[in-house]
Amino acid sequence: MALAPFFDRTALAASQVLAGFDPDAFTEFLTARTVGLSVDSASADLPEGQALTDMAVRLLARMYPVIALNVPDGRIRSGLQELAHAINPRIEFSRDAECGIAVGKTAKRFNRTVFAGSAGTAALVGTKRPYGVGPGQAPFAAGAAACLAAANLFRMVFLPLGRQRLDTDMEFSVFQRTPDPRIGLTGLRLPLGTALIGLGAIGHGAAWAMSRSSVGGHLDVIDPETVDLGNLQRYVLSTMAHVGVPKTRLIREALDGRITVTEHAEPFDSYAATVDYRLVAAAVALDSAKDRRSVQASLPRRVINAWTQPGDLGVSVHAAFGSSGACLECMYLDTRPAPNEDQIVAAALGLTGNLMPVRELLYSGRAVSDALLDTVAESLSIEPSLARRFSGRTLRELYVEGICGGALVPLGRAGAPRGEVHVPLAHQSALAGVLLAAALVEAVSRSAENGTLVTRIDVLNRMADVPTQKVAAVVSGCICRDSDYVGRFAAKWESAPSLEHEADLGATR
Repeated sequence: MALAPFFDRTALAASQVLAGFDPDAFTEFLTARTVGLSVDSASADLPEGQALTDMAVRLLARMYPVIALNVPDGRIRSGLQELAHAINPRIEFSRDAECGIAVGKTAKRFNRTVFAGSAGTAALVGTKRPYGVGPGQAPFAAGAAACLAAANLFRMVFLPLGRQRLDTDMEFSVFQRTPDPRIGLTGLRLPLGTALIGLGAIGHGAAWAMSRSSVGGHLDVIDPETVDLGNLQRYVLSTMAHVGVPKTRLIREALDGRITVTEHAEPFDSYAATVDYRLVAAAVALDSAKDRRSVQASLPRRVINAWTQPGDLGVSVHAAFGSSGACLECMYLDTRPAPNEDQIVAAALGLTGNLMPVRELLYSGRAVSDALLDTVAESLSIEPSLARRFSGRTLRELYVEGICGGALVPLGRAGAPRGEVHVPLAHQSALAGVLLAAALVEAVSRSAENGTLVTRIDVLNRMADVPTQKVAAVVSGCICRDSDYVGRFAAKWESAPSLEHEADLGATR
C-alpha cells in the first residue's frame, strides 16, 4: 500500500477538519484517489516556478499516496519524484489524475483544476484561469501560492460543497506593511541577534522560504528536540532520512551557504540567558501561549509571531513594545488560573477522578500500571489493547505519544483531540511558516510602527476580503502596560542603531 509510514498522523490531522470522520472510510477514499501537479516549461525554468513546484510536491507527497507529475522536462520530473519518494518511500506515481494543481499558463489541466502562480509579492490561486509566475528570485509568494493551492485541492477532494469553498480568482500579498514590490527580492541581511524560535512545522515553512531567498546574514535557531516519524506529516523540509536528527541541525543544513546559522538545541529560556536577552528580531514559531509570553517578557526589539490553531492560521507583526499596538503577550493574555501539568494530563487521559495517582506518577517517573491503562481505555472509549501498548512506560510517555502523538486519540470522535493537541494539516503549517519568513524580512527592512498587524487565514474556506487587520494593545493587565517593563525596554534599546543599520553591521561582522 502506498500510504506513508506516518499516515496515522495524517489521518489525525484530517479527522479534526472532516465532519463525521471515519478512519477506515478515509483510508479507502484516499487510496482510491490520484491527484496531480502539472507545470509548463516556462514556469519550470524560473525560480518562482521552481519554488512553487517544490513546495507543492513537499505538501502533496505527505497527504496523497498516489500523485501524477506532468512536467515536460524529464530531469526536473525525476528530481520531483525523488523528493516525493524521500518523503514517502511507498508513494506511487500515475500518468494522469482527475484533479490537481496547474502551474503556468500552458500547464496541462485536469478535469478539476486549481490554478496557481505568483507575481513578485503576490500569490495567485483560483479555478477560473491559469496564472504564470514572475521572473523574480523571492520564494515567499510562490511558497504561499503552493500552500493555498494545496488547501483548495484538499477542499475540492474532501469537503462537501467543496466548490463553494474554493478561491475562484484570488490575489494575496505576502507583505502587509509596504507596497514596494521589490521588498524581499533584493539581498537583505539578517542582523546579529535574529532568532527563529521553535523549529516545528511552522519553523520548517519559514526555513524553507529563507533557504530559497536571497536573504543573507545570521540566524540563531532554537529548539531542544529531534525529528520523529510523526513530524514528517507536516515538516516540509524533513524526509525519512531526518528521523532522529536534531531539529537545529536539519535547519542549519537547509540554510547553509546563504545564512550563517548558530544552533541552540535548548529551550528558549536558557538560550535567552546565553545571549543576555538581546534579541534584535524574534521570529516566534512556538506551540504554547506560555512560551510565547516568555519570549515577549525577554523584551526583543522586534517580534514576529506565527501560529496554527483549529479554525485558522496566522502571523502577527508587532509594534514597538509599549506603543498603541498589541504586544505578543497581549494576544495570549489569559486571566484564568493556568492548569497544572497534572490537571492537563489527567483531563486529556480521562483521569480527572484520579488526580493524585497522576501527580505521583508524573513526579516519580514510574511505569503506568495495566489497571490504570485499562481505566484510560475505558475513559477514552478505545480498545484496551491500544492502551496496553504503553505497558511498562511512564505516564508522561503515555500522554506525549498517546495523546499529543495520536496513538490513543479516537479519530472518529467529535471534538477530539482538544485544541492543545491540535494537529494541523501540512499546508496550514507551511503557509504560516512562509508568512512568518516574509514578515521577518519585511520587519528587518524597516523601522517598527505603532500598529500591530495580524493576518488570519482559514484554509478550509475562501480567502477573506480583508485578512489583515490592526490589533490594539490591551487596556491593562499586560506587561506592555507596565511602566517598569516599558522603561526597561526603552533603556535596553534607546542607544541601539536602527534595525536597518543593525542589518548593515551584520553584513560586515
